[in-house]
Amino acid sequence: MKSGICIVIMTATTLTAVCGCLNPEKYTLEIDIEGKGEIVLSPTGGRYDSGTTVTVTAVPEAGWCLHSWSFDATNKTATVIVNSGPIDVGQICLDELSHELKIMEDTRVQAVFMEQDRNDHGKPEIVFDEVPAWGSTEDLTGKTLHVTPQDYRVALAIYTSNWFNKPFWTQKTLIIRDDGTWSGDITTGTGDQYATKIFAALVPKDYVPPTLNNTAVLPVELLENAVAFCQVRRTASNDVVNVFHLSLNQEGEGGVSLNPPGGHYDEGGTVTLTATPGPGWRFDHYAGAIEDTQNPATIVMDENKTVTAVFAESIPRYNLDVSIEGKGVVTLDPPGGHYDEGGTVTLTATPGPGWRFDHYAGAIEDTQNPATIVMNENKTVTAVFSEVIPRYTLDVSIEGEGMVILDPPGGTYDAGTPVTLTAVPEEDWCLAEWKTNSKSDTDPGGNVGPITAGKVCLSNLTKVIEMTEDTSVSVLFQYEIPGGPGNPVIRFDGVPAWGTLDNLKGYVLHIEPEDYHVAVAIYTSNWFNKPTWTQKTVIIRADGTWTADITTGTGDQYATKIFAALVPKGYVPPTLNNVPVLPADFLENALATIQVERNSDGYTRMITFSGFEWYVRNTAQPEGPPSGADGLPNPGNYFSDAPESVWVDSQGKLHLVIRYENNLWKCAEVICANSLGYGTYTFTVATNPADIDLNAVAGLFLWSDDPAYNHREIDIEFSQWTISDGPNIQYVIQPWDIEGNRFQFDYDTGSLPAAHTFTWTPESIQFSSEYEGSTPHLWEFTGPGIPLEGDEHPRINLWLSGGYTSPPSDGQIVELVLESFDFFSN
Repeated sequence: MKSGICIVIMTATTLTAVCGCLNPEKYTLEIDIEGKGEIVLSPTGGRYDSGTTVTVTAVPEAGWCLHSWSFDATNKTATVIVNSGPIDVGQICLDELSHELKIMEDTRVQAVFMEQDRNDHGKPEIVFDEVPAWGSTEDLTGKTLHVTPQDYRVALAIYTSNWFNKPFWTQKTLIIRDDGTWSGDITTGTGDQYATKIFAALVPKDYVPPTLNNTAVLPVELLENAVAFCQVRRTASNDVVNVFHLSLNQEGEGGVSLNPPGGHYDEGGTVTLTATPGPGWRFDHYAGAIEDTQNPATIVMDENKTVTAVFAESIPRYNLDVSIEGKGVVTLDPPGGHYDEGGTVTLTATPGPGWRFDHYAGAIEDTQNPATIVMNENKTVTAVFSEVIPRYTLDVSIEGEGMVILDPPGGTYDAGTPVTLTAVPEEDWCLAEWKTNSKSDTDPGGNVGPITAGKVCLSNLTKVIEMTEDTSVSVLFQYEIPGGPGNPVIRFDGVPAWGTLDNLKGYVLHIEPEDYHVAVAIYTSNWFNKPTWTQKTVIIRADGTWTADITTGTGDQYATKIFAALVPKGYVPPTLNNVPVLPADFLENALATIQVERNSDGYTRMITFSGFEWYVRNTAQPEGPPSGADGLPNPGNYFSDAPESVWVDSQGKLHLVIRYENNLWKCAEVICANSLGYGTYTFTVATNPADIDLNAVAGLFLWSDDPAYNHREIDIEFSQWTISDGPNIQYVIQPWDIEGNRFQFDYDTGSLPAAHTFTWTPESIQFSSEYEGSTPHLWEFTGPGIPLEGDEHPRINLWLSGGYTSPPSDGQIVELVLESFDFFSN
């Protein structure tokens, strides 16, 4: 029945009763539980004013979980997940344990709890289900989780009169039922019903625990064999308190003390662990239930726990002091400034506004930032910051074929930096014009107007600009025209593939085309057989190009050598008909020549020098020398067969040049087509060894592709091997690094040419170097390792000792000139 108050209002003519409810209605919230667990209500009570919001929270018992909710009210304010169907072992448990209900009527809430699957893959557990009251002789019951029951047993122990006295019965362990439950009688002796501690361990079924008879503490063996255990403390007032075990391990030398001591603690108890390292050791950290480097450390006992104290051997610690020049800061990673011996520290410099990091000094000498340092002593590092100065951009545009090298490189420079620009035309091109907007350039123009045939190329290929502003430079390269300055040159532009009837094509440079012709000869079946036609030369077009038909006879398409000579237009070359070598008259009248040897794989340029034919080496990838210990390029050099790299001049002298070609420094080498064997080899050189660049090597030598006898390599080499005050000639029998296989000396010729000779016999190798009026340098090698003659060939080369990435020290070309090569058989 609802309570309320009625108010009577009386007037002269009426009597009115007004009744109203001053107290709100109340409703009942009924709880229904299936399984083991409880429902907690907030606020508590069970009867609530209409409109009250109540939070219902499910609290499963250990080993149980919330399976489903059900609500009979239609006004619930939260979405509720309800499992349907029967509750099966392993069925999913709900994660959401709380819901809010707004009470607007009598409401019933049901929570269904289910036991968790005992055979799943969680952590093994053992729990007490019913602990007998103090003084009772009832059985102790419990359950296990996350294990297969038939593989395990339960071992019990009780604590009476300050001693553990169980188990000592015949059956020392209990069987676990299929549903994971177990039970046991713990009162088999006098006074056992008054045990103050009860302990249960989950152990493998084959394990037999030791008998306990007046034992003060549980044996380590029992704890080590337990995959899980639980313990409670009970009192005469029937209080039951969970007791948890704290296990200690250690790595290294040291120990850990517990406060309070004992290792077994009531639930919620706090324990302080203090690690004490042994001599020569230091505490490093705790692991396990505590993950911390703090010592002492505390832990709250809400379950059985294991902690490992890790000790490390004491090692020296060093200080890293950092100072600053300028404005900026340096951060250390790891921070602190004190580090174990061998520790690595990363320093990162951050400049202040208007400043930039310049370099580190002291224990680090470097411009890299960040930088690292290894701590093997106390160290000091200074971070040097510089005030920021204006930086300007140098932009270079190019028309034509060529490139511009900047020194220093980069393209962006501090104000006031002088930059040297060097124009490098591509092959057959020259520098025609510079243009720049720089105020510091006193000669910004160069050639002006259109580029016309015969226009003079600029000889000065360098320009220096001081960076005082953003600067643009335009560079114009022009194709060299036939009548331009320079030594006469003849080149092949298109060599027909072996076996084809295509024409031979080429061009000439540095002559007036109308004054000269081209004479062509081909070599077939071991003979020169052209020219034999009526027109023995071909004309040169005004642009310097020329074309010749070299297949006017049977089999000419299989010629293995092709030769062309630039000759005066009035010269008539002799008819060649089965001639083994080119006539001297032919060669003497040639201003320039070119020759290649070809086969089905391609062609190789050839030259004739001192009566011998030589192949000109050409490589598409870096090759030795120099080579590493494995014989592979390290980093190796590029070799060019261009006429600008290797040629024989009108006086019969051989020129080898290291030059910049197609954005690479390329070297030069020629290989004699003949293998000559034992005898005297004389190289008459018109270049002073003292004039060879520090980074270059000139070689006069024998070499075989067969690796036997160290490739039969015998060397005379001109080089200082990058050492400015070192000797500049060496005689070598390979391998050079065996004592006695090398003779070095310094040689500055008083006059040129100089003859460099070695005489090779089976018994010795005699070397000499002399020029007119000099005392010869002599050395004789008679030691073991003299190679036997084989398929070695004379070679002459000029290469970079550090490989193609180490250009000449002055950035200029390097040239070697030989007047002659002679051989006399023994």
